[in-house]
Amino acid sequence: MVGSRLLVAGAVAMFAAGLLVAKGLSGGTPSRGSSQSGFGQPQVGAVQGKLEILKDVRVVDFGREVYRGEMDINPTIDRIRKGERLNHRNDGGFFGNRERLLPRQNDREYYREFVHTLHSPKFPGPQRVVIGKDGSVWYTGDHYDSFTRVSK
Repeated sequence: MVGSRLLVAGAVAMFAAGLLVAKGLSGGTPSRGSSQSGFGQPQVGAVQGKLEILKDVRVVDFGREVYRGEMDINPTIDRIRKGERLNHRNDGGFFGNRERLLPRQNDREYYREFVHTLHSPKFPGPQRVVIGKDGSVWYTGDHYDSFTRVSK
């Protein structure tokens, strides 16, 4: 009787671990989705081609400048196009524009936000890429205090 309970408990634990991996909740690496998954759509589908490399970007984390220089967000756009979601609750989530720093839209699902990382930190850091349904791309290196328009 005890042996069968342990077998069932082990099967339940393996099933739960499988769900965590499938949902991308078990680690810091991107989880791969299919291009049919809809991850980042329709926003990323409206972004055309490669984006320009931003010059003289500041990354500010908890009030301290941690990086200054060029920033290429194309790897993040490529990751989104491949359907790879990072292990962060807001990666691919709708961005509400509560700061009202981006053009206002009536559609609450107009913008999506994505985590952009420097050198794969163990935490998401202050960088985000926000994409509008029209293909406009915005970058923030200071966790929504300011935005730079990357493309339209």
